[in-house]
Formats: sequence, C-alpha cells, structure tokens
Amino acid sequence: MPYHLKSGLKVFILIFIFGVTIGVFLWGSSPSPPLFSKPALTLLTYSSYGGVYGPARKLKTEFEKNCQCEVRLLLAEDSTRLVQRLQLKIPVDLVIGLDQISLTVAKQFSWKKHPISPETFISEVRVFQSPFFLPVDWSPIGWIYKGPSLKRIKNFSDMLSLQETISFPEPDTSTLGLQLYYWLYEEAGGDLITLKKLIKSIKKAAYGPMTSWSLAYGLFRRGRVGMSLSYLTSLAYHQLEEKDFSYRFVYFDRGHPWQVEFAAVPATCRQCSLSLRFMKFLMTPIAQKIIRDNHFMLPVISEMQSEGFSRLKIPKKISYESLPEFLKKKEELFKIWKQQN
Repeated sequence: MPYHLKSGLKVFILIFIFGVTIGVFLWGSSPSPPLFSKPALTLLTYSSYGGVYGPARKLKTEFEKNCQCEVRLLLAEDSTRLVQRLQLKIPVDLVIGLDQISLTVAKQFSWKKHPISPETFISEVRVFQSPFFLPVDWSPIGWIYKGPSLKRIKNFSDMLSLQETISFPEPDTSTLGLQLYYWLYEEAGGDLITLKKLIKSIKKAAYGPMTSWSLAYGLFRRGRVGMSLSYLTSLAYHQLEEKDFSYRFVYFDRGHPWQVEFAAVPATCRQCSLSLRFMKFLMTPIAQKIIRDNHFMLPVISEMQSEGFSRLKIPKKISYESLPEFLKKKEELFKIWKQQN
C-alpha cells in the first residue's frame, strides 16, 4: 500500500477509536434513560410522624412494595408547620398530619378530591371526613395521671382544686396546646372574662411553659408533675409497651377535644395518581395497623382493634361549632394567653 494511503488509514483508525471512546464515556456518564427511572412521590409530614419511631417510614416501605415508585419524605419541624411549608410553595404530592384546627387554614389552598367513601370510616370520625381531607387516625385528649383512682373530677374547677402541678404544651407551638386553648374557650362559652380566669388558673398550676408535648409529658414521666395533657391512647402505649396499668385518664362531664389527623393531596401535585393510590392504601388494615402500632392513635376503620386499644373508654366530644370564631380571633387570643400570669 502506498505510504500516503497507509498514513491516511492510520489517521482514520485513530479518529474512529477516539470517537468510540468519547461516545462510551458520554453514554456511561449520562443519566439513566427516563424509561428506567421510577416516579417519585413527595410526602410532607411532621418530624415525629416521619422519624425513626413514627409510622411514615414503615408506610413508605410497605407502599413501595407494589407501586413501582419511590416515596420521598419531607419533614416539617412539627405539625403546626405543615401549612407554613405549603405556603412556601415547595412541590408536595401528599400531606399527612393536618388536624381539624389546621384544616381551617389549609382550606385556603386547592386540594384534590380523595376516592374514599364515607362509609369506610367508623362512626366516631365520619363526621370529620370531607371530599378533600381524609381522616387517618384520631384520639380524644385529656389529663393523664398515675396511681390510684382519684375522686370524681367533673371539670377544670374540680381538677385544679386538687392543687396538683400540671404540664401542657403552649398553644402557639403545639397543635395539642391549641386544642387545649380551644377547650378552655369552649368551656368559657366564648366569654373573654371567664376565659382569662381559666387561663390564669391553669397557668398557676403549671410547672412552666412547654413548647411541645414531648417536653410536657416527659416532665410527667419523670415525676416532676402530677398530671399532664396527652392523648387517651397514651394509656394504650403504657399498657402494651410497658405493661404498666397504673396510668389513668380524667373524664370531664362536658366532654373532651378529639384530635383527628388527616391526609390530603394538593391540587398542585405532580404525582397525583400515585398520591390518590396512597390515600387508598392508608385505609387498608395493614396501613392502619402501622399507624396504630407506631403512632399510638386510634384507627379510623372498623377492622382494626387490639386488646390495649379496645379497652379504652371513649369520652364525649366537645362541640367544635365555635372553632371558626376561635380561629378568627386567634391573634387576639394569643395575646390574651400571654398576658395572663
């Protein structure tokens, strides 16, 4: 072969090898083709719900077994911050952890209708369900103490007359504390003078301001206070996990707040069909069992019972008819709360 042809062939071979090498490198370093990527569902909840001991991680694992998708958890500091996260317009496909008080603010956003029939729910929570907000767990709220049964306590006056030191979370940092404040407001019939007297009395009996349920209940567990505001289902936790039956719940005659937690799909969802599938999944016995056993709240479907939960005596529910009025005055009421010392 003539020399100039040999030289041209060598150059062609070198160029070919170089092109193939670059092509292989670019192919290997490029993202996987969309055909093989899984859709990702972003679930917003609060930290204890999505933490190591909460139900969200187990719900995620169970749902991922059949969805051919990835569930990504986005955690707010606590349940009072969920709506704030939505206000920041962070992309979210599903929210779990709203309660009936935060729903009033959440209703300012647009939501997808969920596919669950009202007949799915037990009678206690059916009144709380709506086309957009799906109840997923619930529990009455009240005062917990430990030891022998006390004499009959019918109301706040009876309880405070015991002169026990108590603990509870503040209403501006905790949904449980906000439920307590509404309870006092409803007890006072919306009368601000009566309300101020109640706030002063309950603050006088308190160990000090607590920012969260865990801090307030932790004081009670350590014996620093005689009573603490908590959930009726705390008794089930102590009975099932600690085999301790000495914890008791104070039943007021006029009733108690019931906290109901909801799931909802924002209208701005990107994985809307997956989110609605997750809503259906939340109503299955396996999902309700995960929530019950890891969050210690009552199930919303009748198929789920267990010895520790079924023995709980459910108190009457207070009226929530004054809730819109209470929330309309919330800023004024927070000022009143801070002024009463």
